[in-house]
Amino acid sequence: MAVTAKGQGSIDLCVERLCQEGCGRVTEYINMLQAGEAPPQLEHLTPAEVQVVLDELVSVMAAYEGSCKS
Repeated sequence: MAVTAKGQGSIDLCVERLCQEGCGRVTEYINMLQAGEAPPQLEHLTPAEVQVVLDELVSVMAAYEGSCKS
């Protein structure tokens, strides 16, 4: 199922808010999501939208190449 424009806005906002918590916390969120657990901040999203959040978080963290210090 495709993500709607409204859904993409919610996704972008969630990703931004999660990233504001620092890369260490984002790594924890990625691990949770990969284990099938969604943090409370994502409860309002559909499963497809949660997957997009996970994909975007993984993409953001790839820029750090393992050098996360927060």
